[in-house]
Amino acid sequence: MIQNFSRNLEVMDGFETNHLRLLYYDLPDQFTDTYKSYEYVRLCTILDGEKQVKINDGSEFTYTKDQFVLLPSHSHVDMHMNSNTKALVLEMNNKLVESVAEQVSLDFDTDLTNSSFYDNMFLGSNQGALKFDIDKIVATYMSEDKNKSFLIDLTAQKLVYELLKMKGTHHILHGEKNHPIAIAIAYIRENLNKPITVKELSWLVNMSESNFSRQFKNVTGFSPNEYVRNFKLNRAEEMLKTKNVTEVCYELGYENVSYFIRLFKQRYGKTPKQYAMMSSIKVD
Repeated sequence: MIQNFSRNLEVMDGFETNHLRLLYYDLPDQFTDTYKSYEYVRLCTILDGEKQVKINDGSEFTYTKDQFVLLPSHSHVDMHMNSNTKALVLEMNNKLVESVAEQVSLDFDTDLTNSSFYDNMFLGSNQGALKFDIDKIVATYMSEDKNKSFLIDLTAQKLVYELLKMKGTHHILHGEKNHPIAIAIAYIRENLNKPITVKELSWLVNMSESNFSRQFKNVTGFSPNEYVRNFKLNRAEEMLKTKNVTEVCYELGYENVSYFIRLFKQRYGKTPKQYAMMSSIKVD
């Protein structure tokens, strides 16, 4: 579990699928900190304990394991723990929300003209179908199933469906899909099989490289190159369960196997082959 809200720790210790990033926190009694949500909506839940929070300089409130908080991207949170608290956060990417919204028929107002990108949040009840889906995601994550990323993403679609049915959540879930950084992130995720440069990304969203890089880091917590590297290495960790090192290297757009191995070892402290062998995964 993550002990504080460092973005580097979140990326290192979180579990990422195509649609979600799962983050577990184990926070001590009287822990106080501030953090921000980055490029994606966050579903914040309590496993044990409670959180006292103030979101975007709004009113202070406390929520427990019977509730959840839905945060839009780019939110700022001040928090305090009155006791040892264990929490689960699900970061849901825009593509997941858009895909579900396009496939289902729901009666909700999608006009975002009067909503703010920064000052929203939603406090809801973590019960019924929603709690079932969250518990199922956690149970799948804790399992040894080699297809758990795929299975988690299936449940994630149902989870978003349940959230969309709740009045007052749609404007948070839809976010700003046309924001230039959101466009760049979608491009990164859809083009993992080739090298991706800052020049290419900045040109895509019609921004200078310096301005794009600055805004990208403000939104995600990482430079564009760091984000691409982290995302590819997260994917490599999963792909090594079914593919050999060379296959993973080339499928992630790396042209040099030695360079890929060096990056992987810097991140995980072992080579891809060592990682696969220690995880009892067959490597050809």
